[in-house]
Amino acid sequence: MMKRSNAFTLMELLIASAIFTVIGVVIYSSFHIGIFGFRDIEDLLNSYQTAQFIIGRINRDLRNAFAYSRLDAGFKGGPSEMSFITLANIFQDEQVHCEVAFVVYKYEDKKLRYFYQGINKIVEGESRGKSEEMGDNLEIRFEYAKSTTGLDELGFKDYWASGDADAGQENLTLPVAVRLNLTIGSKNKRRFVRTIFLPSGG
Repeated sequence: MMKRSNAFTLMELLIASAIFTVIGVVIYSSFHIGIFGFRDIEDLLNSYQTAQFIIGRINRDLRNAFAYSRLDAGFKGGPSEMSFITLANIFQDEQVHCEVAFVVYKYEDKKLRYFYQGINKIVEGESRGKSEEMGDNLEIRFEYAKSTTGLDELGFKDYWASGDADAGQENLTLPVAVRLNLTIGSKNKRRFVRTIFLPSGG
């Protein structure tokens, strides 16, 4: 009588190791795809949060902008910088205060900076205001629209009241609208375009 062996044959071992290898590759691929998918979603959320923060603040300041004189609106703008007078919400002593302020948005070196100074501080002769970085690794471009007969025919241009002789009447008024072209991200770039209408523009 032949003795029966309790050991695995070579063929059974090869089949078992092949099955475990396939299962291992499938599990690794699933985790790999999941991790990269999570990173992409996180990058997307960060881009949208940054865009919402930047566009929200610029929107609020532009919609509260006003001309402080009939001879000069005090609004100056270029493709990478704009400055104007606005009614701003200031957080001080754990309360929100409304204050007339001079604000500047300036883009350089892939960063957007926000400069703020209350008019009262300027009148008192204080030259220092508050400055903060609103975002980095981005691109932003400002464009300005004149008053036209219809909103469908807004003509945007790169400069507003640049102080040269050609500026003419623009020194007396605010633009009707400002268009923001914002691109955020280095690897996966996302573009946001927003047109903000100024109630006191035109």
